[in-house]
Amino acid sequence: MECEVRIVKNAQDMLDALEIRREVFVEEQKVPPKRERDGEDHKCSHIICRFNGEAVGTLRFHYLDKNTVKIERIAIRKRYRGKGFGRDILIFLEGFAKKRGVSELVLYGQARAGDFYKKLGYSTDGKITFDARIKHFKFVKKL
Repeated sequence: MECEVRIVKNAQDMLDALEIRREVFVEEQKVPPKRERDGEDHKCSHIICRFNGEAVGTLRFHYLDKNTVKIERIAIRKRYRGKGFGRDILIFLEGFAKKRGVSELVLYGQARAGDFYKKLGYSTDGKITFDARIKHFKFVKKL
């Protein structure tokens, strides 16, 4: 399945992205709402993925420095997982970052998604961290 992926540029896209994150992180994974809405969204850029007009996935990102982008809050609505939308979002971000001279992507992904990130070329040192009581690994991809 193919989706439309773009940088969030309007209020509706942002509201849809926040709703996806609420569904996935707060409702499904029981992350405290104040932890999920950490006050950092205004400092980040956001990506939205739409399939047949419906917002199905999102992520946010920001620059750590001119060469490194940190990816955060990757979320795909439950009924759309396993259909390639997460891959589409990350591939879009890779292209966007490369055009801007970024050479490295970094994210702290949930351990259960490790194989997904590895298939996309991310590597990890295997050190476990916890965020909202959920096991994470640091993943890095050189562009």
